[in-house]
Amino acid sequence: MNFFQRLKKRTNNFMYDHIYVKNGLHISLEVMIAILTALLYAFGFYCFIAPYANLTPEQIQNFPLAGTTITTGGVGGISQVIWLVSTLCGGTIDIYTMQSIFYFALNVPILLFAFFKIGKRFALITFLNVGLSSLFIQLFKNMELAQQVAKLLSEEHLARVLFAGVSIGLASSLAFRFEISCGGIDVISYYFALRKSTSVGKYATFLNSMIIITYSLLTIAKNNGQNIEIAFLGLLFSFLYLFVTMLVVDFVNTRNKKVQIQI
Repeated sequence: MNFFQRLKKRTNNFMYDHIYVKNGLHISLEVMIAILTALLYAFGFYCFIAPYANLTPEQIQNFPLAGTTITTGGVGGISQVIWLVSTLCGGTIDIYTMQSIFYFALNVPILLFAFFKIGKRFALITFLNVGLSSLFIQLFKNMELAQQVAKLLSEEHLARVLFAGVSIGLASSLAFRFEISCGGIDVISYYFALRKSTSVGKYATFLNSMIIITYSLLTIAKNNGQNIEIAFLGLLFSFLYLFVTMLVVDFVNTRNKKVQIQI
């Protein structure tokens, strides 16, 4: 037995004898993962999902496709739909503030479901993640570096899609790996994954598709039937984003993969 094996054995024995220390370290690790995944989600949304909000009207006029929107689906996508409806009704709240408010508010009933159906610690750490995600979106809004990244990629649509899918997919999958979630549809997916022992990424596909289509139709209505190509391009990019996100989630989160061995 080498040095590392002996050290691992002694550490395991110590943890078995000191259960409160073990639980404290476990909770501390989950909190750190919640902070990290909240940062990834907020950065992905601010810089890649909706960077057009940082552009001036002159920039959007010079580069009209810069306003192409990626719709995230899930609770984030519902928040985007609510923001778009508010603008149609004359609202002037920017998308980042609206996203922070409704992303948190819409997660509250889902977190109550998680509290009673999945576990108290899971729900509390997820609540922390959701709250931090809403806070970080507002912080990035006032951070010059994040603003520069958002403006830089506002016209690079394919790069936006790939970076958004990897960033938010990585946030969800890392949370799953450590027995927490980023809230929203992830909680429902996690619940079914535990009960039915199947892949996590496919459960929200139908709901996400309906959210994306609704957002695209509202975009056409907002533009009075003009610039349909922008709405259609946003539709295609949104589905590509969901595909990339699902691949990342199911690639990293292997806890429910089935392996068959034939002899």
